[in-house]
Amino acid sequence: MTGVLTAAGRALLGAGSLVGAGAWLLGYPELVPLAAAAVCAPLAGVLQVAGRFPVPGPLSATALRVPRGADVAVGTTMTARGGRTRPAVLGLAPATPAVIPRLAGGEQLPLRAALPTARRGELTVGPARCHRTDPFGLARRDGPAGGTAVTVLVHPVAAALTDPLGRRRSTAITAGDALRDYHHGDDVRHIAWRPSAHRGTLLVRPPARTETGELVVLLDTTGPDDDGFETRLDLAATLLCACAASGVAFRLLTTGGLRLSGAGRPADRTRILDTLARIGPDAAGTGGLWAARPPSTRAAILAVISDADPRTRALSRAAQGFEQTLVVRTTEAPATTGPPLIARPHPATTGNPTDPASGPQTVTTGRAAGTATRWQVVTAGSAADLAAGWHAALRHRSSR
Repeated sequence: MTGVLTAAGRALLGAGSLVGAGAWLLGYPELVPLAAAAVCAPLAGVLQVAGRFPVPGPLSATALRVPRGADVAVGTTMTARGGRTRPAVLGLAPATPAVIPRLAGGEQLPLRAALPTARRGELTVGPARCHRTDPFGLARRDGPAGGTAVTVLVHPVAAALTDPLGRRRSTAITAGDALRDYHHGDDVRHIAWRPSAHRGTLLVRPPARTETGELVVLLDTTGPDDDGFETRLDLAATLLCACAASGVAFRLLTTGGLRLSGAGRPADRTRILDTLARIGPDAAGTGGLWAARPPSTRAAILAVISDADPRTRALSRAAQGFEQTLVVRTTEAPATTGPPLIARPHPATTGNPTDPASGPQTVTTGRAAGTATRWQVVTAGSAADLAAGWHAALRHRSSR
């Protein structure tokens, strides 16, 4: 335990000493009381912060993983050991400090403080430490630290969404209906006997092959750490957690270089949310978002979550090989600064396109000038908006 003068206390003590010495040497006795008060105030502060501190016990949290905006608190039990203790303050940053009243010898006092969860992140609380200061901030004394630090992860908000691909995850794809000649080693079960009889030679119908659907999420993590950034993380969490719950393979790629993939198992949900909770803004350009996509070899849907003004030709290149591409924004798209965007509102709309608070917005079909690749631009101001309008956006692919 330490008890020292603060910077203000040291300055006041020095100034009082100089004024007192000058008043005595130069013959100004009326300044002596002022100098004495300046010297005594810091010394009185040191006496005021003296005394026993209660000892904090182990730290605990009401939950170690919570969605953004949920209530969570950390707590400990203070014990007065060795006699009566004086009032003090318990520091549990980033939680609000808790005031400890005077405790009798052996008395225990449970304390709890709420953590700020308005933003995602990893909140480390502890070790707990008591301190005491005088009313003027001239002296401070720190008590013993106690308890092991506790880490709480604040996850993005993931709205409930089922079947993120909007269809059956496995699609039977026949590798060509045309027959081919029989080759040595072919399975005789694949011989088409009736066509072979008409042709006079053995013909084989290749078996159907099955490709598993996949959702690829390209997440733009550039820009300031503001509400829009938090919303983009909520949208990504909604899509990826839906994959984990529905058995859909997924991949996440960000402008900051993060890569995450999974086969779509329930256990993936915690891994997804833990990863998204730790993502912060990066300074990479949005061009890295398009270049980050590895080639797609399976029937897949691409979801680009970005509020940046997309360079439409780059988006067309990124969308190649995907069954459908959706650009998900948290705000209405501004006028493009890249190649011209040819866009038309789809007849099926939800919400009010002029009111971002009204829910899922109009789904717009666009393409880059001079290209055949099309995509949907979906505006969703929250995870709930995206969950409500996602399937409607997927259904638009059949009418493109």
